[in-house]
Amino acid sequence: MFDSIKVYLEEEIDVESLKARLVEYGYRATKQVSEEGDFSSLGDTLTIYPITFEYPLRIEFLHERVERIRSVDPITYDPLQDHSVAIILPIRG
Repeated sequence: MFDSIKVYLEEEIDVESLKARLVEYGYRATKQVSEEGDFSSLGDTLTIYPITFEYPLRIEFLHERVERIRSVDPITYDPLQDHSVAIILPIRG
């Protein structure tokens, strides 16, 4: 099985640990997500541009519970599609 981060709707997640794993996977913390490999965190929202999705993902938390996972437009951040799971692969092996 390949190494991946799986985020499920309604799952309890330690957000700080998730961000640390993203860095281990080769993702870059940025102020604004603009290309694959970027992620940003603002309040209860984590936006990631994984290599496994066509568009960035916005993961919204209530405390540490995943409330919503959705693809967003990379320019306007308008929501495009809801998801029940996000599988994030490493950028570097």
